[in-house]
Amino acid sequence: MYAAPDVDEVLAVAKELGIHLGPEEVVLYRKYLLEQLRELDTFVQARGPARFGGRGTRFRATRPIRRGQAGVRSAVRRAPPMCGR
Repeated sequence: MYAAPDVDEVLAVAKELGIHLGPEEVVLYRKYLLEQLRELDTFVQARGPARFGGRGTRFRATRPIRRGQAGVRSAVRRAPPMCGR
């Protein structure tokens, strides 16, 4: 879990973004923000840890790129953009 922002932090971020909030608005906005953060945390916790399907940290493609293909790929990357198509 994360540390919940207090009213002063919410007000400071709002000012940085150019939003002018009154004291009542800051309290309401903080309440809404905490609800959204709780929902996000619930979603993230429900997903569990990331899994990478049995592949190790160093993944190799099943078929290496042939030398001829490498030349074509680099030529395509260097080609000028096609305008008007």
